[in-house]
Amino acid sequence: MTEKALRELASILNPTADIPEGETPLLIAVDAVGKALGITIHPPAKSENAHTLDAIARASGFRTRRVTLTANWWKTDCGPLLAFTKEENQSESLEG
Repeated sequence: MTEKALRELASILNPTADIPEGETPLLIAVDAVGKALGITIHPPAKSENAHTLDAIARASGFRTRRVTLTANWWKTDCGPLLAFTKEENQSESLEG
């Protein structure tokens, strides 16, 4: 059962939907977390690198921090999170 749950959780790391033109995967993932938190997400200024979380956070007026997920972290409500895959550094939203 645990293996099945982990597979289902991992399946969100391979979305099949197309990314809207002009939006980065990171911006889409941050927007999903923002919606879950009630925060309006704004793309960074054209003069900034749109592919960085810090630029999106500055444009949207929120702070970021790194967290380490400990054993059984999913058993308690951690709220929505933005995660990055280790292999491809791909961003994904984990909505609580």
